[in-house]
Amino acid sequence: EWVVISVAGQVPGVQEGQVVGPGKPVNLPPATQLRLLSASGKMITLSGPYAGPVVAVKEDNPTEGHAQDVSRLAKFLTERQKADNMLGTMRAVSQGLGPPAPKDPWIILLSESGQQCARPQKVELWRKESSSHEVLMLRSDEGVSAKLVWAAGENSLELGNDFAVDGRTIQAALGSRISTIKLHLLLRPIDNPLEIASWMIDQGCNRQAKLYLDSLP
Repeated sequence: EWVVISVAGQVPGVQEGQVVGPGKPVNLPPATQLRLLSASGKMITLSGPYAGPVVAVKEDNPTEGHAQDVSRLAKFLTERQKADNMLGTMRAVSQGLGPPAPKDPWIILLSESGQQCARPQKVELWRKESSSHEVLMLRSDEGVSAKLVWAAGENSLELGNDFAVDGRTIQAALGSRISTIKLHLLLRPIDNPLEIASWMIDQGCNRQAKLYLDSLP
């Protein structure tokens, strides 16, 4: 099975989050494009004009056990598409305010409270404004605290081992801005993009899951 990751242009009968079986015919008008992700993590891109089946390709890994990942990803993309349609205008306006957030899906945004995902090799924090020297105050749910200097001109700052712990809740204060972040680390080795996206969604890291899917070649 393939999950439609993105749709560029108007493709009748196809939407993000749709699960497509191999051999299912699709009809892509000119200047349209589909990106699809298979259960074993293969990506394909179909560009219009195209009329024909979604080809079955030889999989390097068995697809058994990925049914839950496919279902989770399909639901996430479908709900995201509905939300984007409802809030598209508002989102377009808000994105124009201030410097854009990094496209790296593993960066932790200090401006965002809630669930955030990272890889244990390097956990990076990101601030929107970097023009001034600031002091970052950190405190974990276990009482560990730290005071870090964030130099002017630097948007990112690496989180130390005292705080880069899976499942740890961190309160971060940067100037007058305070956020509470629940950190999730991808501790087991995963190469399958479908599994990685599904893991992010399962942790509640929805913004990062969207960025990750958008970054797939």
